[in-house]
Amino acid sequence: MRKTLKVKFLRHQVPVFDCTARNVVYVKGRRAGGTLGAVNRLIELAHTRRGSRHLWIDTVHRNIERYVQRYFIPRLGGTNYKWNRGRKCLRFQGGAYCDFASAQRPENLEGFAYDYFWFNEAGIILRNEDLYFHTLLPMAAESRGGQSFFIGTPKGSGLFKRMFDWGQEAGRPDWKSFRSTSLENFTLNKGELRRFKREMSNPEYRQEILAEFIEGEGAVFRGVEQVAKAQQEKLGNPAGSYVLGVDLARYRDFTVIWVGRADTGTGVYCERFRRLPWRRQVERISDLSRRFGDAPIYVDATGVGDPVAETLSGNGLPVVAVVLTAARKQQLIEGLALAIEQELFTFFPHKETLKELSDYQYSRLSSGTWRTSAPAGSNDDCVIALALCRWESAAVTVDRTLGPEDFLLENFSLEESPIGSTLHEQQLAREVTVEFGFHFQHGKYEKNLRAFPGNTAMCNSIDAAGVKNGVTKKSEYILASDTASLYLANLVRKHCQGNEFVSFAGGPNLFDLELADVVRVQHPMIVGSEALYQIIRAELNPLEGRAAFTAAKLIAYEA
Repeated sequence: MRKTLKVKFLRHQVPVFDCTARNVVYVKGRRAGGTLGAVNRLIELAHTRRGSRHLWIDTVHRNIERYVQRYFIPRLGGTNYKWNRGRKCLRFQGGAYCDFASAQRPENLEGFAYDYFWFNEAGIILRNEDLYFHTLLPMAAESRGGQSFFIGTPKGSGLFKRMFDWGQEAGRPDWKSFRSTSLENFTLNKGELRRFKREMSNPEYRQEILAEFIEGEGAVFRGVEQVAKAQQEKLGNPAGSYVLGVDLARYRDFTVIWVGRADTGTGVYCERFRRLPWRRQVERISDLSRRFGDAPIYVDATGVGDPVAETLSGNGLPVVAVVLTAARKQQLIEGLALAIEQELFTFFPHKETLKELSDYQYSRLSSGTWRTSAPAGSNDDCVIALALCRWESAAVTVDRTLGPEDFLLENFSLEESPIGSTLHEQQLAREVTVEFGFHFQHGKYEKNLRAFPGNTAMCNSIDAAGVKNGVTKKSEYILASDTASLYLANLVRKHCQGNEFVSFAGGPNLFDLELADVVRVQHPMIVGSEALYQIIRAELNPLEGRAAFTAAKLIAYEA
């Protein structure tokens, strides 16, 4: 029969698809031939078990037509078959048929019974455990001695991993599991496999090629459980410094607002809602900003977010409109992932956010590069809002908090200049220019934005203080005006306002402080006042038991 139908299995796949267990779990590396092997076995069963009913489940709906045209039809040869493109049903000679569906539309799966279930990319599909236990498993109750095949690359822990473990247990005769690496497929280019080993990270190679379940690896966000332990704050603390990250949606997705504390690098509050008119969304965002001390609002202004950002700004709220290009979104996500992995950012355990972080994954593009994204059919609203919130709030790690009891009162002072601070090595300027839109063929920048006295209040102030020079920054990587505007705003904050510097001295209790440490300092004469400073000069005298420092106030946090 296999020769007649033109089906052929790779040597390492024969035990998998000849297995008679009720549930067969096949964990395999990329391009190990799992999908093709499943197609061959389905075609074989459809012709040997006449009238058998099959359901093929894929991750996304758009893949179905490709699989049928590229995998199934070329192997049906001269047999009588009929492909109904509209109903996504393939009928075989002898009365067997296979329905095709995706995990994107689980509601379309209910109401039918099947003998054989084929899960392609099971590691992704089975992340939705409700889909399996509440929809697909009941459908198998009417199976006439059929089987379920779970085929895919491992994707961290989860149901697919548990199923593989069940297949390794002697006490579960209905389950049998197998593993094949990509290296076992002799048809693959060995040079490409060696390149994968050089270019992939160790966890990616072990998961995608060696088909290993890597706990917490392979997913984008690792160590989430270690940082999701912060306390929720429903009201702003007068001593805190807050920022809002907002991802907007109107109908299908959710609008999510995450509130972070810039002074502690902590996500402390989250709101999630949908199907609200823009007016009501503006009201809720405005109320939340005011509740947390007129916190600045970082809004995803891509697409529908732009007019909302303009409305918020028009209402007098401090708004930063962030246009999330593909490159900027990648940078935003990777920054959040690194902060979580290194435990530089914490947040309270918000249920939907935890699920989205767990689902986020790496995917390889046709170009060979890697992209981070939510799985098809999943949301990333909470992740984006949290990343925007962290972008401004989590860049500073406070090494020490100092109060009047920590230093000598007579040795605490502000260092001042005509504009309220010393210059030190800071380059101040009355004009800031950003050149961007580099034309590589012409070898020149074609666009620029400029902040100067007359269009920017900070430039007016610094000009009045007597600063007359200008600063020009160039970037070959900025193409859009919106991105250049954000860059210019950060440069203005850096070059057009003076930093505050303090000097203080104390005893041996300060000997553990080092250059570049960030300290939270409370002014000895103002009860309740505190700000973040970074140490720029340190003088330690162990013989006299004295330590003296100069620290610069942090006025802008950069992620």
